[in-house]
Amino acid sequence: MVLSVLEQTWPSTILVVSHDREFLNTIATDILHLHSQRIEPYHGDYDTFVKTKTERLKNQQREYDAQKEYRDHIQVRLLFDLTLPCDRNLCGLRANRPVWPRS
Repeated sequence: MVLSVLEQTWPSTILVVSHDREFLNTIATDILHLHSQRIEPYHGDYDTFVKTKTERLKNQQREYDAQKEYRDHIQVRLLFDLTLPCDRNLCGLRANRPVWPRS
């Protein structure tokens, strides 16, 4: 391929837009991924980009799940805590808070 040879000898940056994964694996050294009005840089060929992006998404999902689990735990704890009478032996979290009137 002429472009592959040209890319290897070209002294500066070349911007390439392609759907050919094999071609991108051959010539790409860095990939800029544009999404959600942001540009995320990835170093390496197309296969490396796919692996790294997949790992980032998995990590984001794990973080989201952990935050959601923690939030749900806190919400249940607060709801449970507010429905019990204030007993310093059972509800350590409510010991220093005022008792809310029940309706």
